[in-house]
Amino acid sequence: MERSMQKLINPDMVVLAREYRSLTQKELADAVLVKQPQIAMLEGGVENSVSFDTIETISKALDFPIEFFYLSENRIGFGSSSVYYRKSSAITASDRKKISSLTNLARIGLMRLLDAVEIDADFILPRIDLKDVDDSPGKAASIVRASWNLPDGPIQNLTNFVERSGVIIIECDFGIKGISGTGMRLANIPPIIFLNSSLPPDRYRFTLAHELAHLVIHDTPKETMEDEADEFASELLMQKCEFKVSVSQFGKQPTLRNLVALKPYWKVAVSSMIMRMAELSLISEQTKRSLFIQMSNLKMRMSEPQPFLKEIPVLYPKLIRSAIGDFTEDLEVAKKIMTMPEDVFKLLYASSLKEEMVVPSSRLRLV
Repeated sequence: MERSMQKLINPDMVVLAREYRSLTQKELADAVLVKQPQIAMLEGGVENSVSFDTIETISKALDFPIEFFYLSENRIGFGSSSVYYRKSSAITASDRKKISSLTNLARIGLMRLLDAVEIDADFILPRIDLKDVDDSPGKAASIVRASWNLPDGPIQNLTNFVERSGVIIIECDFGIKGISGTGMRLANIPPIIFLNSSLPPDRYRFTLAHELAHLVIHDTPKETMEDEADEFASELLMQKCEFKVSVSQFGKQPTLRNLVALKPYWKVAVSSMIMRMAELSLISEQTKRSLFIQMSNLKMRMSEPQPFLKEIPVLYPKLIRSAIGDFTEDLEVAKKIMTMPEDVFKLLYASSLKEEMVVPSSRLRLV
């Protein structure tokens, strides 16, 4: 970008880059050798026609290309009507800002990818008002299963059906364990589900189903939304009629050995099966507590056996390869296309560009 250009800086991009680098306004001001109020005014849009030299210094301090700060994009924050997140009391404000900045960067990059590639979905992802299904998330999940033409029983590859519904699944290293996933359903972009890449196979599937629930049944945040999403996920993955038949063979006192044996069939955590059985009154509260105590004693609560492979999203990597091409030998060109710093580019795209990916069931149409 030439020094003579008088284009106004985008305050949102300054905030986004700063929060991704986990810096406060004061820390950025110190790095740029200005006063903190000047950064505050810049990020507030009060002083967005600052000199090129100042922007250049900010660019170097945050290690983001200068062009990034002039993108005509908006930040979307946690807690808005279009972003949902699974929260934990252990998550700090700094953690939330870092995850928010990461998902925003991925979303902005995705919009650039979609300038070159269009997605044809096999299924329509429904929007369901819970009032129309007797306030039952389980009934909403049944509608989704029906829209996918699924037979009764387990879903063998949930990722495949979610992607075939036009949802883009992006796995990212969140850097923390407290947040498993988040999602976006916006007017100008396909629905997106972000999943923490550190999730084990069983937690991955339940989190994917949970985030799908938010896309399907929630328009605005509310106090009961997390419980509703869990109920939706339980019915989607452990269909009531078939699950009851499956576990009835164990009677009212199933053992952990029984449930571990069923795990590769239903592809959910043993803990999820225990909760589902209690929810369906197939076991007593006392039996539920006893099973969870046994799991704790065996250190299974934090590390269950994983007797099945983790599902792999293929739509997003295919989209990346189709839009960018294989620039592994010319990283500078690829970074320029995406207007991203090298570390962000590698985090979001490098693995997809380096490996030949399996063609997904969803079709990609080049435009």
